[in-house]
Amino acid sequence: TNQRDFFSLIQQTHKENILFLCQRASVENKIFFSSTVLPGKLMLRHMCISGQSTQRGGLSVDEGEGVSVDEGEGVSVDEGEGVSVDEGEGLSVDEGEGVSVDEGEGVSVDEGEGVSVDEGEGVSVDEGEGVSVDEGEGVSVDEGEGVSVDEGEGVSVDEGEGVSVDEGEGVSVDEGEGVSVDEGEGVSVDEGEGVSVDEGEGVSVDEGEGVSVDEGEGVSVDEGEGVSVDEGEGVSVDEGEGVSVDEGEGVSVDEGEGVSVDEGEGSLVVCG
Repeated sequence: TNQRDFFSLIQQTHKENILFLCQRASVENKIFFSSTVLPGKLMLRHMCISGQSTQRGGLSVDEGEGVSVDEGEGVSVDEGEGVSVDEGEGLSVDEGEGVSVDEGEGVSVDEGEGVSVDEGEGVSVDEGEGVSVDEGEGVSVDEGEGVSVDEGEGVSVDEGEGVSVDEGEGVSVDEGEGVSVDEGEGVSVDEGEGVSVDEGEGVSVDEGEGVSVDEGEGVSVDEGEGVSVDEGEGVSVDEGEGVSVDEGEGVSVDEGEGVSVDEGEGSLVVCG
């Protein structure tokens, strides 16, 4: 399925508390998934055809390099480089370079270069170069060079070189130097150096160096070095060295040395 169809499916389903339907077959690791969507609930079950398995409230399978841990309701599957973690109702899938995190109602999908974040009702989609942000009622769409910002009542549109300022909602956009300042909501965006700072919600994004820091939810993501730290849920993922530490559930997975440690169920699996 392509990215547009995927987001269409998400928008149609997440308001009814149906997360999404994920069907995947990995012939290499012989792990097959089948999913059934019921109203208000996502049921995900999986079956391992071969490999070592340990039944301890779930299924833990090591196919050599990929580690799959099922803690009962949550499914965590690692196909080698990509990490997929399901903490019960929220589904997080990493297909290698793209990171998809679903914290329950909000869906965040990163297909590689484009970032899509849905915090519940607001949808933010980045198709690569263009940024589209929907904060609930206001729609901001950037199709590449032209910037269109709708803060609810006031509309500010800049189609390339000109400056469009809407004082009604406090939106100031300057595409000449790449500086966008909104004093009303506390949003400051600088496209020239790739620095985006939002003091209202505590979101700071720097696309120039690949550093994204969110102080509001406690999520810090650094795509430059491959370090992702989430202080809110206690999840720390470092794709650079292959070290993943989850303090919330007590699960620590290190793909670098092939060691998987689960403190939650009291099981230790050493793979590789």
